[in-house]
Amino acid sequence: MEVGGEEVGGGGGEGEVTLRYERDLVHKLKLLRHELSLQQPQAGHCRIEVSRDEIFEESYRQIMKMRPKDLKKRLMVKFRGEEGLDYGGVAR
Repeated sequence: MEVGGEEVGGGGGEGEVTLRYERDLVHKLKLLRHELSLQQPQAGHCRIEVSRDEIFEESYRQIMKMRPKDLKKRLMVKFRGEEGLDYGGVAR
């Protein structure tokens, strides 16, 4: 007998419940890998320019105006009035 997608009874012992899965492990792994590949960072950079005095407020305002897909890009922050070379971190 089938109840809510599960096969109940009909097994070897009395009261035994046999679960029937719609997806096997291999299919679940393929689906997981596909979903993870869709979440990979986008090409390009997400650039914002802020002052050190109001770093939180300005960053928040600029980030809230961005499109969700742009937020998956690498974040680059430039501080207003500070020139530097970026080699993974600012060098002066």
